[in-house]
Amino acid sequence: MAKIESTCKVVKAKDFKRLYANADVASMSRRERFEYEAYLKTYRDYLSIRETQRREKREAREEGYAEGYAEGVLLGLVSNIRNLMLFGFDFDKAILALQVPEDQIETLKEKIFGEQTE
Repeated sequence: MAKIESTCKVVKAKDFKRLYANADVASMSRRERFEYEAYLKTYRDYLSIRETQRREKREAREEGYAEGYAEGVLLGLVSNIRNLMLFGFDFDKAILALQVPEDQIETLKEKIFGEQTE
């Protein structure tokens, strides 16, 4: 008995519960075990679906933040270029002054000059 008690102290509570559950499953009839395993499969599927939904939600939120940040930077550049143009800078000098990346120049032209002609 002392040996069992010392063993139980070493085994963590959750491990002991798992061992107890396994012993309980072993004592089930074939039908009960089938139902239990079906339940476990359903439960694990549920957990997997829930984790996938959480991951997709987190990824969508991060993507939305990135898109919003990029749009904010673009709007800031448009505002700054317009202000520089009000002070006599032409578009090309404003682009150089603000060190605008090459891949954004065409988009900025469309935003600035496309909106002015409407």
